Amino acid sequence: MDKAGNKSKLSKTLKFAHNPEGLLSVVFRSTHVVRRDSPIGIIYSVTQTAEIVIRVYNLNGELVKEWKGNASPGVANEWKWYGKNMYEEEVNNGVYICRIKATSGESSESTTKLLAVLR
Repeated sequence: MDKAGNKSKLSKTLKFAHNPEGLLSVVFRSTHVVRRDSPIGIIYSVTQTAEIVIRVYNLNGELVKEWKGNASPGVANEWKWYGKNMYEEEVNNGVYICRIKATSGESSESTTKLLAVLR
């Protein structure tokens, strides 16, 4: 329920950018909306050992949050965003852009999705 009293049902797991032939596959474990204590869960897997970079931007294109890690093929990894910036401060309600990029050797693949924060 938002501050205005509007109620909405949570949607089922959102699945997008599933690409078994490519380098990167991404699935959202939860809705793409951060609510009070409910983060967005992003599950990603790769077909080759790769470096993963997840960046969240505001609609002005300013970097809000960045995370880097490595992934091995055949392993489902999960990253959760709690609606906080790089200083662990809560961000404002609104729409954000999430870009997930996997790089392996000379090949790279990325996908972009809109996220929202509604507290």
